[in-house]
Amino acid sequence: WVQNRRQRERLLAVEMDFWRRSAGCSRRDEVRNNDIRKRMGVERNILEIIDTKALTWYGHVRRMGLGRLPRVVMESEVDVRRKRGR
Repeated sequence: WVQNRRQRERLLAVEMDFWRRSAGCSRRDEVRNNDIRKRMGVERNILEIIDTKALTWYGHVRRMGLGRLPRVVMESEVDVRRKRGR
């Protein structure tokens, strides 16, 4: 799934909210995000994990046989134009 800038920002915000709640902190405590990540032992953010998993899946599909459905779908091109204003 392709994420736009707004979706990526929202994912980061939701992830930080999760870590902040797990650490027992609130925004009023004025604890920096980096400090919470260190306290919780978080090395990578959710976007890095998603990108890594997407590349792993891409490599997996590329190694599939030519007749396998995931590879056929990934390599197919759509020739239909959509109406303006979509």
